[in-house]
Order: sequence, then structure tokens, then C-alpha cells
Amino acid sequence: MEIRPLADLRAAEDLSLAFSPYGLGGRMRPDDAAEFQQRQIADCDLATGVAPGTRDSFERLRTVFAYGVLCYDVYTMVGDQALLIYEQALRDRFMEWCAGTVTFHVPQTPDVSYTVTSYDDVKKGSLGDQPAW
Repeated sequence: MEIRPLADLRAAEDLSLAFSPYGLGGRMRPDDAAEFQQRQIADCDLATGVAPGTRDSFERLRTVFAYGVLCYDVYTMVGDQALLIYEQALRDRFMEWCAGTVTFHVPQTPDVSYTVTSYDDVKKGSLGDQPAW
């Protein structure tokens, strides 16, 4: 790893300056690029019903996104992490929908219901960690 001075870490990465409101083109000034990138994500707000954990994860990514001006690879990391937030949101919604009980229906056998208090309980059961499943 190359050890870089603080001044270099504070400098906008050249590649991130190439993206403007008009797409790829001439380089933006670093201050303008920082403002532009922050405005790209500033109005992306979540619905009021989003669970707190998902909301916190989203806000963390929205904060980190602004640092892509300093390190272009941050944009890729934020994009990858955003996929995990989708999964987190789906887990939250599933737990809300199932209201603490998961029922399995296997043809030619009686339905089996299990009480779950978190998505970890669902994962344990689906992976065979609970003897009853």
C-alpha cells in the first residue's frame, strides 16, 4: 500500500471530476464535483415505513457516497453495499408481514408453524439448525 500524505487524501480524484450534470465531458472543478455528487443523492429519501436499521444503513451509504469525489472506488463500494440494503429491507418487510409466525406447507404433510422473533430465527430454521424444521 502506498502511504499518501493528507493533502493527497483530501484532493479530488481526477476520474470523479469527469462526471457532470451533462454526463461525461470536461472536468469539473473539485468544489463543483463535490456539490454535484451530494445533490445526486440528497433528494433520495426513504418512505416513512422503512425500518430503523435499514434507514440507518441507507443514511450511512448516503454519507459515504459524497467521498467518492476523493476516491472514485467509493462509488463502486456504495453500489455493492446498496444491494445488501435491499436485502435488509426485504428481511424487515418479511418480518413485518409474517407477524412472528412462519408457516411451512409441504404437500401431503400437515402445515408446520414456527414462532420467530428475528430474521436470524428464520435463517436458523431454514438452514436446519432447529431440529423441528
